[in-house]
Amino acid sequence: LNPPPVKKLLGDLIRHAGSKSLLLPTPGWAVKRTLDLLDWMNMPIMDPEQYLIADEECILDVSKGERDLGWVPQYRDEDMLNAAYTEYRAKLDGKASPAAAQVPAE
Repeated sequence: LNPPPVKKLLGDLIRHAGSKSLLLPTPGWAVKRTLDLLDWMNMPIMDPEQYLIADEECILDVSKGERDLGWVPQYRDEDMLNAAYTEYRAKLDGKASPAAAQVPAE
């Protein structure tokens, strides 16, 4: 149950969305200070609780759930992220999304 690298996860999402966006590595401290400044100017783009942890490494170990309960995640990270994006787009377009019924969030 190894999670994919963030770069691959985001690259796959960009392709799923049909976007021409590029991933550019940026220093976390510079992004955080820029977002702090925008927040201070009352022009927030994100809530601080979102961007202050964005460059932190956090991997949840679900092995105890498998060992004690026989539970394993039903969906891959990539599938859940793509389903969330598809649902988001469907709601923006005022449509129901068939993908949301196929891949619920865990």
